[in-house]
Amino acid sequence: MKKLVMGMLGVGIGLWSSGSCAEDLRQQMVASTLVTGTVLVSPDGKVHSFKVDQAEKLPAAARDLLNRNIPTWTFERNVALPVDITERMTIRLMAKAVDAHHDAISIVSASFDDDFRAADETVVPATRTEPKYPGEAVTGNVNGTVYTLIYVGRDGRTQKALAEQVNLRTAVPKKYQDQFRKDLANAATSALSSWTWRVPTSGRQAAAPGWWVRIPVVFTLSIKGKLEIKDPEYGDWDVYIPGPRLQLTLDSADQALQAQGSDAIANGTIHLADPSVKLTTSLGGS
Repeated sequence: MKKLVMGMLGVGIGLWSSGSCAEDLRQQMVASTLVTGTVLVSPDGKVHSFKVDQAEKLPAAARDLLNRNIPTWTFERNVALPVDITERMTIRLMAKAVDAHHDAISIVSASFDDDFRAADETVVPATRTEPKYPGEAVTGNVNGTVYTLIYVGRDGRTQKALAEQVNLRTAVPKKYQDQFRKDLANAATSALSSWTWRVPTSGRQAAAPGWWVRIPVVFTLSIKGKLEIKDPEYGDWDVYIPGPRLQLTLDSADQALQAQGSDAIANGTIHLADPSVKLTTSLGGS
């Protein structure tokens, strides 16, 4: 595959320093893109067929990776119907530098959502509070995305707000990264704690004691005279420093949430973390 990571370092992400520190930051960075489509799952949990949206916008290596691996997936179905069911899928592809001339591309996460779910069968926000940008992050011109996991009670209020992963879109030296990730995570979960929701009133989810939802929270600063960091369009590759996937303290009944893709969710979307199908096999190789 052509060199994606090194070729995009100057686009939308700034280096704090030069020399050996800058080289270390380059080694931490990855290029990533979100791919959407549909997958048709048969009653026995196998992939009957699939379609990738706008596949022509993806590199040949990415198309080949998807074509080789998606047909091998199997699912556990929560819908007891003797027919194929259609799921929307969102897949995160990641390219990471191997050497000065090559990247390795892999499928790192995926999420699935019912394509047929009506508005009264899911969880949607009723009132929202915008997060406050952390002061130190403003001073340091730090941009990032916080992937959150929210538990909504039957009263429509947020009962838990957790941060699963924080990716930095500014090349912060490693010794400062943890603190900035913590600041952005606290800002995101603090705001989401005050959100209220309209909860399911019909369908499979209506009788649940509560609902887990995933929401990406994007922090982006625009500074006069500097290139604004923009969300990539479909098929574009975004460069960032990925944060660790945090191991959350969850009840035993909710442990399966950690196996799902926390960052395979498009910005501006809210994902109900209990789809009709759950992937039971590996996403694929590299």
